Amino acid sequence: MEKLSSISKLVAEYRTSVFARIWRRLWKWFPSFSSRHSPFFLFEDGTVLWNQGLGQLAFLKGDRSVTIGWDFADRSIGRIVYVTAVRHWDPPHNTEQLTDSERMQLTDRLRERFEARNERIVIR
Repeated sequence: MEKLSSISKLVAEYRTSVFARIWRRLWKWFPSFSSRHSPFFLFEDGTVLWNQGLGQLAFLKGDRSVTIGWDFADRSIGRIVYVTAVRHWDPPHNTEQLTDSERMQLTDRLRERFEARNERIVIR
């Protein structure tokens, strides 16, 4: 059993959420629908992008999470996602910096998510 203190609050919330459990099943049954409408975007390696509401996305990887800010731009651009502003994982892992390869993986995941939804983004 994992120690709760070593798990990010968002990861723990995701793992115990009935809402997330329902969407995980919908992803299995209706992947095309889910990729367009779910607040969660699930990847084959187990990572998750979770829309946290206006202005924030969470990236969940293992027991860690990182919160990424975004803003709306004009229609031609879509959203601006501030990946370069992300330096550390969320607590309790906030002493660990994201590596360049983790930041690249995050960027790739964001592009995949927004492309699946036919939304435009600019990564900054």
